[in-house]
Parts: sequence; structure tokens; C-alpha cells
Amino acid sequence: MNQRRLTKPLRRALLLSLALLFLLEAWLWEFGGRWLAGLIAWLPLELTKRRIQAFVAPLSPWATLPVFLVPLVLIVPINFVVVWLFVKGRVTEGLVTIITQKLLGVAIVSFMFRACEEKLMQIALIRWAYRLMARWYRTARALTAPYRLWLRRWSRRSLWQIARRRSRWTQKGKV
Repeated sequence: MNQRRLTKPLRRALLLSLALLFLLEAWLWEFGGRWLAGLIAWLPLELTKRRIQAFVAPLSPWATLPVFLVPLVLIVPINFVVVWLFVKGRVTEGLVTIITQKLLGVAIVSFMFRACEEKLMQIALIRWAYRLMARWYRTARALTAPYRLWLRRWSRRSLWQIARRRSRWTQKGKV
């Protein structure tokens, strides 16, 4: 009985942690997609997307899978650079590299998925994984909703307090 009482909070904490990690990854996916959309508008990547779509159009869904995965595989060796930087004690450079790699990786995967989505969704395993991720995303959002609401209220309240203090300081001539 005592063990069961302890297991439930631990399980809840683990599920919440996993949900937060999942939402962070989803946020990076969305942010990376928006970031890349802005980059596409600035760079001629829309043409690249159309070329990729034209290239995969005659391919079978399974032949499209490597087109989607190759850019992802090309990013993986950056992990060795990150490990090397950490081993050399260059923690800041390692952190910057891993964050950049994560953002770039998510942006590239998002871009390639959008370019190959029609073909990839014809593969039952991909379609199943996509639906599973969508279900996990909904579950993670539902699980973290109260915490996100609290964080949103807290940040608004904090920003309001900062703005109020700043206006007092400017009125007193301190800023």
C-alpha cells in the first residue's frame, strides 16, 4: 500500500516530465517550421521545395523515405562535435552547437516532411507514427494545460509588474 502511494506521484512526475519534453520538441518543430518559412521567404527555398516535390513525385512512397531521411542523417555527426567540445571543456560552445543543431535539425526535418508528406503518408508505418505523435501531442497538452495556464498568468503578472515599476521610475526620473 505504501509503495503504491509512492509510485503514483513518481509516475505522475515522470509523465509530466515526458509531456514537457514532448511539448518542447513539438514547439521546436512549430518554431523551426515558422523560422524556416521565414527563411524560405528570404531565400529561394520555395523553389527547392517544389524541386524536391517534383523529384519525389514519380517515386514510390518507400523510395521517398530516404529523400526525407538523408538530411536528418547528415545532421547526426554534429553530435560528435558536441561531445568533442564538451570533452575539451568548451561547454558554452557545446551548448550553442547542440541548440543550433537541434533548431536546424527540426527545421530541416519539418521542411523535408512538408515537401514529402503526401508520399510519406502513404506508408502505413509513417501514417501510424504520425497519428501516434498527434495523439501524444494532444495528451501532453492536456496534461500540462494547468501548468501552462499558471505560467502564462505568472508571466503576464510579472511583465505587468515590471512595466508598472518602469513607469514609476520614469516618472521619478530614474530612467
